[in-house]
Amino acid sequence: MSSPFIAITMGDPVGIGPEIIVKALGEHSSFFRCRPLVLGDEAILAYTTQWMKAQVIIKRITGPEEGEFKPGIVNLIPLTNLTPEEIPMGRSQQKGGEAAYRYIESGVKMAQAGTVDALVTAPLSKEALNAAGHSFPGHTELLAAMTGVEDVVMMLAGPRLRVALVTTHLPLREVPTALTTERIKRTIVITFQWLQEYMGVKDPKLAVAALNPHAGEGGLFGSEEKKIIAPVIKKVSR
Repeated sequence: MSSPFIAITMGDPVGIGPEIIVKALGEHSSFFRCRPLVLGDEAILAYTTQWMKAQVIIKRITGPEEGEFKPGIVNLIPLTNLTPEEIPMGRSQQKGGEAAYRYIESGVKMAQAGTVDALVTAPLSKEALNAAGHSFPGHTELLAAMTGVEDVVMMLAGPRLRVALVTTHLPLREVPTALTTERIKRTIVITFQWLQEYMGVKDPKLAVAALNPHAGEGGLFGSEEKKIIAPVIKKVSR
C-alpha cells in the first residue's frame, strides 16, 4: 500500500512556518510513512532556504501525483506570489493573513475531495488573519467553519498523554464564565468516542482537570468544580 499524501499549509508567510517546513523536509524521517507536499509560496520558501543555507530543492507541482517524495525535495503547490521585500519577515500584516487563509482553504478542499489523506497546518498569525477579514481566533474554529462542523474539540497529543480542551482561544479572565455543563459534557463525549473509534482504545479512561487551585478546596478558591465540573463527571460516568 502506498504511503498517504499529507498536505502541509505553509502558515503565515512571515512566520516560523516556512523555516519549520524546510527543516522537516530535509530530514529522512519525514518520508518514512508519508508523502508530504506543501501549499504555499515559492519565493518565500526559496528565500527561507537561502538564509538557512538548506540543502533542499523546491519542486513546483500541480497535484500530488507529480511529486518526487524523498529527503531534500520540497514538493510545492504554489498558491500565492509574494516576495520577501513585499512582506518582510516577522511583521504581521494583512497580505500574510490572506495568504495563510488561502493555503488552508485549498488544503481543506483537497482533503474533502480525497486528493490528500490528511492536512498538517504550520502556525498562522491570528492578528494577520483577522486583518485580512477572516474573523477566526485560530485554526480550530476556521477548520470547523470550512467543513461545516459545529461540535469540535482541540487536542494536544503526545506519545503518552493526550489533552482535550474545553475552551480554546479565550482570554484567561473569560474562561470561568465559558465553562458550562453542556460544554464540558460535549468535550468528554467527543474525546471518548474519538479514542474508541479512531485510536482503538476499547475502554478509554479520562481524567478531568480542575479549574481552580487544589480543585477549589470545596469552594474556598472557587466553586466551578463543585457546581459545574463534578456534576458533569457523575452524569457521564453512569
